[in-house]
Amino acid sequence: MTDAGPDAIPSAQNDGRIATPSLSVIAGPNGLPSLRLNTGSQIVMMDVSPALAAQLGTSLLAASALYSREAQILEPGEVIVQAELPVTAWKSGTFDASGMPALILGLLGGAELVLRLTPVDAAACGAALYTTTERMKAEPGTPIS
Repeated sequence: MTDAGPDAIPSAQNDGRIATPSLSVIAGPNGLPSLRLNTGSQIVMMDVSPALAAQLGTSLLAASALYSREAQILEPGEVIVQAELPVTAWKSGTFDASGMPALILGLLGGAELVLRLTPVDAAACGAALYTTTERMKAEPGTPIS
């Protein structure tokens, strides 16, 4: 579906510069998230299911991390589905006034994920990470379980 209404941005702005294309996710009119592609001359909307939104989110995070590395490891046309997401920073604390535990992960490429956990899951996650770290000290290369 395209929208060439009053929100459409012309291909050249009033000062003669070309408008920069943009992609955003909005609450769509059909009760689903929508991708909103502004090409500069038109706006294209596409509803996506929650499952597709999750898949696209994972692919975009992977692309951000993969293309933030100096060496490109993908061939042109290769589909980006999932990749390891190197964590460059982390913080833990509570999530807003709810007091729920939160883990904030900074990823290679600049994305930041805010994960809200139940107290039980936060404790279990912390214990599992500690156990994995201790096992890795004794047996480097411990697979994810």
